[in-house]
Amino acid sequence: MCEEKNEELIFKEKLDETVESFGKGSQEGAKVSIRNCQDFFGCVSISHQKQIAQAFDIDEKYIKTIIKFIPSIKESKVEYEIVCCSGPRCAKNGS
Repeated sequence: MCEEKNEELIFKEKLDETVESFGKGSQEGAKVSIRNCQDFFGCVSISHQKQIAQAFDIDEKYIKTIIKFIPSIKESKVEYEIVCCSGPRCAKNGS
């Protein structure tokens, strides 16, 4: 839990630095922050999207649009578990 808070503080500091570098309203700065968030957390959660939008004074819809058009950026960490049937009924069907 403490480590999670530290990560959030580090992200907030990087976000503030990016805003200083690019300025409020900068769409390019928002893209950089989105990529930084993806690299740091493995995704750009809704909470992070709001933080980025507020920091750059940009509409959240713009942030969501960027995420939709850049395939390498994800809104959440999703892992799939594939379960194959190996029971007696499946074995009879040639599986």
